[in-house]
Amino acid sequence: QIPIPPFSSYLRPYTMNAAGQIAGEADFHVNGGPYTHAFLYDSNGGGNPIDLNPGEEEDFLTDAMNANGDVAGTSDFSPRVFLHRNGTTSYFDTYGSVIGMNDHGTVIGGDLSHPEDNFVIYNGTFYTLGSLNPDGSPFDELLFVNSINNLGQIGGSGLIGGGTQAFVLEEVPEPGALALTALGGVVLLAWRRTRRA
Repeated sequence: QIPIPPFSSYLRPYTMNAAGQIAGEADFHVNGGPYTHAFLYDSNGGGNPIDLNPGEEEDFLTDAMNANGDVAGTSDFSPRVFLHRNGTTSYFDTYGSVIGMNDHGTVIGGDLSHPEDNFVIYNGTFYTLGSLNPDGSPFDELLFVNSINNLGQIGGSGLIGGGTQAFVLEEVPEPGALALTALGGVVLLAWRRTRRA
């Protein structure tokens, strides 16, 4: 049984990894009011669930957890997502929601009705999907991301000449680079990422 945090009446487990870590949502009291925050609980270590959004006066939803206990989620109030990794929670401004995360802590997300809100959080840095389209790419626009695996491959769709085409973004050996592959066999040059302004 997962202990309910003090003064809380709500705890909902969402996902569990092979290490026995459980992530979900629970009520935590912040500045006198209960807010639903993401939590992380180690079923092997006991203790109480850890509040992953301490001090935040808004509700957060848990969307994904990986084998290492990294947790990602979305604010239910403001346009923000969070990533809890290595004991630290980072927040990123976006209207998109978390879609998935791999075991390396790379997070993908977005909004199907707003392509500009699709994103990748890679090595702790936030990138809009559009900023990942390298110069010389046949893609007029990268629209959506929808899958990620532990090889660091990110699947999605974009526009080429007005038609929709699938793509894969991949990590490449060159430090700080990703490569974009159109699933029609067109391989593009590695692209050096720039920080989001």
